[in-house]
Amino acid sequence: MGEVTDKVSPKLEIVQTVKTSTTSSQIVITLKDYEPSKDSKTFETKPNISANFVLPELVKLDPLKLKVLVDENDISKTCKLETTSFKCTLEKDLEIGQHKVSVEFFDDKGNKFQDSWSFEVEQE
Repeated sequence: MGEVTDKVSPKLEIVQTVKTSTTSSQIVITLKDYEPSKDSKTFETKPNISANFVLPELVKLDPLKLKVLVDENDISKTCKLETTSFKCTLEKDLEIGQHKVSVEFFDDKGNKFQDSWSFEVEQE
């Protein structure tokens, strides 16, 4: 068996470490204030589709590259993009049931972002 002693290890020296990175910081743009709300239920068959962007400081969106799909149908041409939000107007009524909104957008540096959410249209 090993011997138990009260001896202390040699002197432990703390040195300062500096983390350096050769990659630029990751830009993250997210959506909030979804309309219709995530996982919500509505009686509206033509609800407005909208959300607000959460943008880091000094980041701008590319207004020509917003793509909005509802159930795989591109409704981008009905959307109006503002500095920090977008709003789309549906041209056709949605059927009763579950629907998925998918959004694809780019910042002014060409970085691509995506988000999606679902809601349900109920019968009155």
